[in-house]
Amino acid sequence: MLPAPARWIAVMGCGAALLAAFTPLAVAKDERAVVTQNATARTATAQVVDWDVAFKDESAGRPVHFAAEYRDGHGVSHRLEEWREGTAHVRRRTDDRIDLHADVIESGSHERPAKGQVEEYVWQVIDLQKKIAHRMSTRGMLRAGMSYHFWSTAHVLLRPTGPVRVTRLRDGTELHVGPTGCKWFRVEADGQPPSKVCWSRAIGAPLSIDAPDSAGKWTNTFEVKTIDRSAIAPSVFAVSTAGLQVRNVDELAAED
Repeated sequence: MLPAPARWIAVMGCGAALLAAFTPLAVAKDERAVVTQNATARTATAQVVDWDVAFKDESAGRPVHFAAEYRDGHGVSHRLEEWREGTAHVRRRTDDRIDLHADVIESGSHERPAKGQVEEYVWQVIDLQKKIAHRMSTRGMLRAGMSYHFWSTAHVLLRPTGPVRVTRLRDGTELHVGPTGCKWFRVEADGQPPSKVCWSRAIGAPLSIDAPDSAGKWTNTFEVKTIDRSAIAPSVFAVSTAGLQVRNVDELAAED
């Protein structure tokens, strides 16, 4: 049920909707492999917790930049890199193939929008191989019937829309990337395989994700390799469409 950069974006013919799941972002059901040490021990003691308590983001708008690796459904490793500044900007790049940008329009605030409100973003998904840039707004996505997962995109964890059970796993296992540590949680959502997420509040993202493979063995599917908390240059979030074919999804959705 996790974030797996294998469910990116697909665009069907002219005027068709963008198939959305901006969640590598979450790991697809068939993307599971490699047994993690002490996986069995993590189930020894557990405490049920609220999603927002377990997966709290304490980066407080400070710069977050990390590089990670994940495995696709064929066991092939891929590189995922993310740059984030609160809820104002996020950029994700996968294998020099896909470059995704989300930039807030109406507010530079790092606070979440009020309950029931949708914060407006400009989303730009660039296919670097085909040299095509897909541009859309949050409202345009919703009008086109597409899912809106800014939180999942920014935090590399697919947040279920239905019932979900989150338990804190207490076995003493620790994982660190430099000085940044994380705590293990088990996530069980209706209709999805379970997953184990080692969540870092400091960067508001998992440092590692495990899931069962087809044989039921716990496997590592996502792992952060490096973390950088230094200031991010504005040029990182700048989008150049020079030499690219630009497709405005809002306009295509309006034509349907």
